[in-house]
Amino acid sequence: MDDGYRGADFEWWYFHFISNIKFNIIIHPTDMYGLGKASYVSVSILEESGEKINFKQSFDLEETSMFEHGLCIKNDEFYIEKVNEEILVTLALKNIKVKLNISKIVVPELFDEKSVVLGNKIEGLSNSWLLVVPHSTFSGVLQYSNKSIQLKGWAYHDHNWGNWLIHDCYDYWLWGNFQNKDHAVTYYYLVGSNGEKVKLLNVICQDVSVNSKEFSIVESSDTLEIAFNTEIGQYTMTVYNKDEFKSHTRKMDENLISYSRYASVGELRDYKNGTTAQLEGINESLRKDKI
Repeated sequence: MDDGYRGADFEWWYFHFISNIKFNIIIHPTDMYGLGKASYVSVSILEESGEKINFKQSFDLEETSMFEHGLCIKNDEFYIEKVNEEILVTLALKNIKVKLNISKIVVPELFDEKSVVLGNKIEGLSNSWLLVVPHSTFSGVLQYSNKSIQLKGWAYHDHNWGNWLIHDCYDYWLWGNFQNKDHAVTYYYLVGSNGEKVKLLNVICQDVSVNSKEFSIVESSDTLEIAFNTEIGQYTMTVYNKDEFKSHTRKMDENLISYSRYASVGELRDYKNGTTAQLEGINESLRKDKI
């Protein structure tokens, strides 16, 4: 599984961490929409109190080493590298410092050899998503606002890139990852501007990982229900959005892009064993509407 730098029109490495404090780290060689080449790293924190704190700092792409094969990104402000079976994450930004160790990683199979989830073959355009770490643990320290907090919990990581810009290729995007000690569920549902629908699901139970492209989704105003039947069991998971992590709207051409990310809880029902488990994670959506 190659998590190296692609040098695409848009690209980012995404990490999130679930503990009593929830936070994510995103390394952007370009901006999210691929409209600007300004490189930056962002950190979003959701404290136990519900307070949201965001940090963003630009970096010099020319002064940053990013391996083309394998995860290794480093400069004077941050260092992220996979070493043996662990991922080391260190940030030394102006207003926040992070030092984390991601371990006990369950490695999934690739959905597609080239990780392309949506492509326009006529114009040679594509959008790719690599699920790298759907289930793992982390430990480390987070320092900001005169606080130094020791943390441990669950970690997730993926990698996005492409030359078919998000506001052009997507009409709708729904993604989420939920974990506990024994389970992880990651879903990715896309509706392309070309009418194509893509469903990708990874389920982990007791370190056994399976992929599926068949599942159902029912959305309401405050919940999301996903039903899936895999070789390791038949499940439904109800997602309850709890706290808004981040959101924005952006006018692009004749469209309005609405984006939201929530810290959420997933209630996973296992029909084979007759059990219900609670998972914690992130639920994210992006929608494009004509103005």
